Amino acid sequence: MEELPPPQPRRPRTDAPSFRILSDEPAAPKPAEPEPVAAQTTRMLEAYRLLGAALSARLLLLLSILGSFALAIESMRDQTTGSLLILLAFTVGTVGPTTFLEVRRRG
Repeated sequence: MEELPPPQPRRPRTDAPSFRILSDEPAAPKPAEPEPVAAQTTRMLEAYRLLGAALSARLLLLLSILGSFALAIESMRDQTTGSLLILLAFTVGTVGPTTFLEVRRRG
């Protein structure tokens, strides 16, 4: 076994310490202020308005198709020219444009 050399005495450090001394002034910028409630509310209302518009268009399409089925059943039961003309007018005036708007919105 070999003997270890005697320990060297420690010399005082002359360079700057590696740690940073904290001061009263903030070094990092403050975190961003939270968004005002009015701006958040405005964005939420806009999102709900868009959601309502999309759902109302689909609801109108569903109701118009259900109405056309009801009219078709009645016109098949009566089998008169008047009932067929009413069914045609309803389909061309309501179901057709609503379907066109829904398809155009998706495309």
